Amino acid sequence: MRQEQQVQHTGLRFQTLDDASFDTVVGRRRGRAVVDFWAPWCAPCRFLGEALEQIAPELPAELAIYKVNVDENPVTAGRFGIRSIPALVFFEDGRPLGMLLGARPAPVLREILARFAAGERIAPPDGAAAR
Repeated sequence: MRQEQQVQHTGLRFQTLDDASFDTVVGRRRGRAVVDFWAPWCAPCRFLGEALEQIAPELPAELAIYKVNVDENPVTAGRFGIRSIPALVFFEDGRPLGMLLGARPAPVLREILARFAAGERIAPPDGAAAR
């Protein structure tokens, strides 16, 4: 079992989770959180990761951002139906509320995450039902 890691990004910590730690951290969390499902070989994932790093200092401190490498953690990725990456899954009080697929530039991502942190619901992609 891998130990969970803390990854330092522009002064903010994105906690890296694995299959063993996911439920303990996200499942028991009160409040809103975003989980970035990614893989190191995925160019759009790296683009999204850089955008997250860029805007992270501007986001409310109560919005937690976590990262899950889908190659190393297929059980967690499978539980949330991750079939395409990058994928951001939005949680409140440990329950998934919606998903955003694909990379977005920093200004668009900033607006989406700020609205989510302020209490807005994130619509699932293409009108699909929220998971």
